[in-house]
Amino acid sequence: MENIKSLNNAIEDLYAVFGRYSDWSHAPGCACCVSPADAAGMLSKQLRTLTGEDLRKYAECALLTWGDLDDFRHFLPRVFELAAAFEFLPETPMLFSRLKRAKWRSWPMAEQIAVEQFLWSWWESSVSSFPGGPVEETLEVLAQAFDDLTPFLVHWRANDSPAALRHFGESWQHICGASWYGRDHDKQAREWLCTKPTQDWILNGYLRYENENWAEDFASSVDLMLSFATS
Repeated sequence: MENIKSLNNAIEDLYAVFGRYSDWSHAPGCACCVSPADAAGMLSKQLRTLTGEDLRKYAECALLTWGDLDDFRHFLPRVFELAAAFEFLPETPMLFSRLKRAKWRSWPMAEQIAVEQFLWSWWESSVSSFPGGPVEETLEVLAQAFDDLTPFLVHWRANDSPAALRHFGESWQHICGASWYGRDHDKQAREWLCTKPTQDWILNGYLRYENENWAEDFASSVDLMLSFATS
């Protein structure tokens, strides 16, 4: 519950910090990929009431064929909020690749901090809530914003909860096969998986929860991971 509260607070901070971008330009998108109906759905509602379906086309085209940087920052709080609810699967990581295009590390410091806090809170909530959403998707989102995923992976490993361990059991193979959407994070993820601290974490986790009804499936996943790590 505490992690969910932190995520909700981080979302509210996004609305507060980016609230100064209160209007959007209504600039038409490329006629080849954006229809008048796409814009009409966005014009008919307040920002906080827009749905994933309302924003899907904009999120796909933002900063490419539709809208400018201020438009992007106007819609950012709602797009991020819906993304954290996994409204845009499976395109979520691709949507966050817009941060790099938008050069978010050159934004005012308050905006950078709000984005960072949101991403950290989303990660903490993801690994601490099971079933929740797919952790590998959240990790690929982080890869679009950060060059180094190690702090997030180490934070995951420090979490001994059943939720964190079960997410590991279900996601490690997806993480090894992730595309990272053009970002070079494969080596970081594989090195983390193969380290002794990570192996100790999952082995100790299995011993701690071996009598739970999910332990057998977790043990099978752990066996596969250890075979991969030592191959």
